[in-house]
Amino acid sequence: MTPAWRELLQQFIPHEVADQKLRALVLSITDANLWHMRILVFADGCRQPGWVLRCRGDEAVIGREELVLAELKRRGCRIQPELLGRGRCADMHALLVRFGGGQNASLQFWRQPRHIDRLMVELATVQTGLADWAVSVFDPKPASPQELCEAVQRASATLLNTEQLMRALNDARERLARASAPAIPQHGDFWERNVLVDGEKLTIIDWEDFGFVFEPFMDVWTFALSLCALAGDEEGASLYERGDNASDAECAIRRYALHLGVPAAVGREVFPLAIANFIHLKVTKDKMIPAERMSRVLMRYLANPAGFLAGLGG
Repeated sequence: MTPAWRELLQQFIPHEVADQKLRALVLSITDANLWHMRILVFADGCRQPGWVLRCRGDEAVIGREELVLAELKRRGCRIQPELLGRGRCADMHALLVRFGGGQNASLQFWRQPRHIDRLMVELATVQTGLADWAVSVFDPKPASPQELCEAVQRASATLLNTEQLMRALNDARERLARASAPAIPQHGDFWERNVLVDGEKLTIIDWEDFGFVFEPFMDVWTFALSLCALAGDEEGASLYERGDNASDAECAIRRYALHLGVPAAVGREVFPLAIANFIHLKVTKDKMIPAERMSRVLMRYLANPAGFLAGLGG
């Protein structure tokens, strides 16, 4: 680590460990220009990191996450990393957060409904609790059906049936309106890998996309699809038949919908809107790999909407 990075860390590392030797490990670099970097910082003799320095080339990305983490901390939430400071080194903008412990849970862990139930309650509670604040800070205006279709087409390797998708998106929004579903901010990248488990403690990380989408169920569906991927089903084919993946998805949708006060069937009916919103967000941020995969998930749905997660009813 260069002296400049060490100096930045020393600004924010808690005073109680100031005299200890620290070790730093660069966890990931996405390109040669260090546009995206994560540094794990270990206190002397510790096997788990004490802190994580999240580094981005885009100041707006770091600024957004800082706002969200600061507001969660102000409200006394305990499901997110504790924000310790923000700084800059060279062309990188960085946030230092305290690592609260935990690791990604196994598929077997998430196969237990009580764990999915608890996560969905925590997610919905945070989203509803931050809704008014997020509306005042971010832009809650939804993307138009045309914008969503254009994003899906850009991510798709096949020609899109725009008329069919437009109809599905409009039907989904009409269903949300009829159910009086709240417009609540979504995490934006709610995969199982962004949930850390330490005993009974849950920590949700990577809040940089929070508030880009204000239509419910997107996070729940990306989480359910991430469990499918963890089970070896990258494109959600198992959601068209009975089995563990379908049961996990139904459990998540039912618990989340119950907390929002809407029928669980609404979660099934807004699936194409949830996935199109995710694709639009990723295309906007030029993250094409997840967008392309989710476009295949959406194409499968459009080819057989009646067969999708039939256990939730209609």
